[in-house]
Amino acid sequence: MFWSSEELEKLKPSNVLQRIGREQAEQMHSKLVPEYCLRLGSKKLVEYLTLDRFHVVASIIMSYSFDVDDPEDEPGDDPEDGEEEDEEIDEIEQECIKYDGYLKSMVPLADTLNSNTNLVNANLSYENDALVMTATKDIQKGEQIYNIYGELPNSEILRKYGYVELPASKYEFAELPLTVIKQTFVNNYISSLDSKIRETLFDKTAELISESEYLDESLEDQEGGIVLDAYEVFADADVLPELLLLIQILTTCYESFETDPKWAKKLARTRSELESFINRCILKSFQLVEKKIITNKCRLRPRRAGFHRAEMRGELLAQRAEQLPREIRAHRRLEAAKERA
Repeated sequence: MFWSSEELEKLKPSNVLQRIGREQAEQMHSKLVPEYCLRLGSKKLVEYLTLDRFHVVASIIMSYSFDVDDPEDEPGDDPEDGEEEDEEIDEIEQECIKYDGYLKSMVPLADTLNSNTNLVNANLSYENDALVMTATKDIQKGEQIYNIYGELPNSEILRKYGYVELPASKYEFAELPLTVIKQTFVNNYISSLDSKIRETLFDKTAELISESEYLDESLEDQEGGIVLDAYEVFADADVLPELLLLIQILTTCYESFETDPKWAKKLARTRSELESFINRCILKSFQLVEKKIITNKCRLRPRRAGFHRAEMRGELLAQRAEQLPREIRAHRRLEAAKERA
């Protein structure tokens, strides 16, 4: 947030640059100052809360605050208590703040502990009236106590907390952008067709996969589809379940496209026929993963497309296939929890 353009340039090609959030923070500042500061009756806050100071305050809250259950949000509370007094504040919260049932709290004692994903030996838990730090292994006298801020790679540790772990975070991962997946399929299939047709076919295929009702019906609680801007590939070569399923569906589609390029060209111009075909591929892909079978060519070798950090092998995908629907739901819940943090 506070680095110069030259310093940020050194972070490329990491996707952390896309998650700094400067524009979003400036939009929030423009909403709060001066309108909502005045509605809260604080003229001094309008003068004090410049954009630079707002960035500092917001960064401190993100780096040091804890999400604690709101005691006033417990069942049984009388919703009419203090209703008139808090009416104006409630209106502001509804317009500007996404309330999730937690209070942002500063806990200085908890901040005395350093965090290290490799050396962590204590875990923070929440009780009704306290935060409790409990040892997870034997700690010798004089040995440092390490908490953990989350299962985060260095890119997120740097973005949120301003430091990195050396030589690496235990939860390091590389990001596989959808653009690289697109490039891999466009470059390696139906090469007899014009490149623009191949790109159009991929874009339409990905769009229909993301919108498919067949996919929604098969994955309960799944929101947002499996077509993401980027996918995490972890240091141990583990991959997200969304990526596993997407690659299987795309491979099933493209193996068919390869057998008849003229038909594939026609599909690129006919949405209804392409949609029907993709839905059949989705059903077929689910049948395969349920049987713990992965198409032999369902291997993405990112090195060919300029992605050098990981390689996903069909054997690994087969081992994880049976866990797919459950893991997608679990991953979505984890992502929601990260957003709250």
